[in-house]
Amino acid sequence: MTSTATHVGSSFVPKVTSMVGAEALRLMNRFPHRDRPSTWEATAVTREEVLERLTRPPLRAVEPSAQANRMFGARLLLDWLMTFPGETWQQRWQKSPAHGQHIASQGWRDAFAAWARPEGRVSRRETLLVGLLALLCADAVRPDPEFLIGSRSRHLRPALETTRDPEGFARLRASLPTNISAANISSGLKTIAEIMACRGGAIEDIVVGDLLLWQRKNPSNSNGRIQLAYTWLRDLGLFPADAPHTLFRISNRTGQLTPADLVDRYELQCRPIRDLLVAYLSHRSVGLDFTTLQALTISLALRFWGDLERHHPGIDSLRLPAEVITAWKVRLATKTFRVPRFSKCADGRPIHAWDAKGTRRSFAGEERSAFWGWAAIEILRHTGIRIEELLELGHHSIVSYKLPITGQTVPLLQIAPSKTDQERLVLVTPELADVLSTVVSRVRGSDGRVPVVRSYDHYERVWNPPMPLLFQDRSGGYLRPLSRATIRRGLDVTLLASGLTDSAGDPLIFQPHDFRRIFITDSILKGLPPHIAQVIAGHDHIETTMGYAAIYPTDAIEAHRAFIARRRALRPADEYRTVTPEEWGEFLGHFERRKLALGDCGRSYGTDCAHEHACVRCPALIVHATERPRLVEIRDNLLTRILEAEREGWLGEIEGLQSSLTHAEEKLAQLDAQISRKQESVDLGIPTFREIVARSTAAATPPGPA
Repeated sequence: MTSTATHVGSSFVPKVTSMVGAEALRLMNRFPHRDRPSTWEATAVTREEVLERLTRPPLRAVEPSAQANRMFGARLLLDWLMTFPGETWQQRWQKSPAHGQHIASQGWRDAFAAWARPEGRVSRRETLLVGLLALLCADAVRPDPEFLIGSRSRHLRPALETTRDPEGFARLRASLPTNISAANISSGLKTIAEIMACRGGAIEDIVVGDLLLWQRKNPSNSNGRIQLAYTWLRDLGLFPADAPHTLFRISNRTGQLTPADLVDRYELQCRPIRDLLVAYLSHRSVGLDFTTLQALTISLALRFWGDLERHHPGIDSLRLPAEVITAWKVRLATKTFRVPRFSKCADGRPIHAWDAKGTRRSFAGEERSAFWGWAAIEILRHTGIRIEELLELGHHSIVSYKLPITGQTVPLLQIAPSKTDQERLVLVTPELADVLSTVVSRVRGSDGRVPVVRSYDHYERVWNPPMPLLFQDRSGGYLRPLSRATIRRGLDVTLLASGLTDSAGDPLIFQPHDFRRIFITDSILKGLPPHIAQVIAGHDHIETTMGYAAIYPTDAIEAHRAFIARRRALRPADEYRTVTPEEWGEFLGHFERRKLALGDCGRSYGTDCAHEHACVRCPALIVHATERPRLVEIRDNLLTRILEAEREGWLGEIEGLQSSLTHAEEKLAQLDAQISRKQESVDLGIPTFREIVARSTAAATPPGPA
């Protein structure tokens, strides 16, 4: 396909912004933040009324010296704001140099000092900040979020907690987890105090959009105190039921995007190629989950066409020269490796140390990584489950079954549907039971229960309902499920510490899926029938199971012989007696009874018809050449019935009729090819009679004169 346009406007698409954070933008549209009013009661009072309020509880400081400093700073700041136009203190604040600045910015402080110095007033930094804190507690001014976010003030949170909403803060503190650190409590409450100072109101007036706004204004802190504040307020019941479960990494999450959005992330320049990719991906998106669709988009839009545009600017056709194709393949075969970093942080209060190499070590972080790496290895090798199934294991996944005959209780592990959408049960061995017991003991709360957390479905980009997941841990002051990256890092650290190497001497690298192959291979080598291993692994086809089993043909033959020998030893001896003439006649007569109207049935001996005598659809039907007219009549009849069903709107029958028509046409094509091969002649290269005569004549004629 070649673009016919000659100018940029019609040939190329405009650049678009990245879709990272698209989920946060959608949530902000759904949960808007509170608008700051233009005026309110506390900001419309006079200077004397503001100062009079500061002399009464709860705005009055307990210590006389602190109260004197607060009043002195408030008078100076109010006098400075009086020099700017406006009817309210908020209007004067927005006209002052402090508007649009950060509290630690030197610009507005220098402006205040320049005003105070000619007046002969003290302009110390502490005086200015104390006066500002007094006005914030009195709700006389409400700065923008940028003014307070990231402030290092130690007095803002306790001052607003005491003066603005002591009952709300007390109720919030009573609802906090008991095992959270004092540092996390202080940082989370400080975020809530900042929102109250900038948006007004009490704790119960804070809405979801306020936290989303704080996260957008300071995305680097989205995983810390903002997340803590949001979780506490949500658990307190202040947010609606459809509010997001967490703000964790919300600035990086995209949610489910349309194929057009996925393609436009890579800013493709050629419009026809971009439209072609969007149309193709829209067609494929019907039968794919979002992660697979995204991976396909990366392959086509980024690694294929995007790579070509970066290295061949102006390219606008899929008719690629040979040298372009070769260069693209070389680039595609080059892979960049990044050295992984382990033990970035620890939970709770970490204990650090420096080893002999000068490397800073976190004991708590390394213990956490080692434990979950050990737990993942043990569960994966004893069950053969997938990594997504591992992370979805919950406390309720451990079930028991009582044998009806012996009354023995058998522990089972219930595997939730994942790749094949099939739920299955796995027998819990004593070794696996010990591992599960250790994991449950680690994640169980003080009340003896496994806490419920929400996990994020990375395939569909949606949040799952709260579940008592086994693979969860406390990080940053709140509980959250472990990610795939955490499990993989745990495996890498464990293997690196073990000292295992490959044939080249490099550290051995294991993927979680490798344990699935080991489990299936080991089970089949120990005599487990392959079809039973297929059920345990959750495969749709036994060929997939045998593809996982790394077994040599000799091993497979010996294992099968051993299995047959063990089975014969357990069965009665009369099952292996000599076949009687009647039984042999019954077996031979089976082939005579397979005669059908169109030919023969090729199904195995002693089996029933699996297609309910819908012979046209059955692959076991062997059509005779003499029955071709009958097969043509069946095909024409199916065409007529399909047209009638479409005309009458019988949508339920069209699919079945279309399937029969497809199989009938396939069998008719196979029969025509068979008949054609029988009728055609093959030239074997034997000399004809005419050539023999010509050669004989030539041999009898004497040669002429030279």
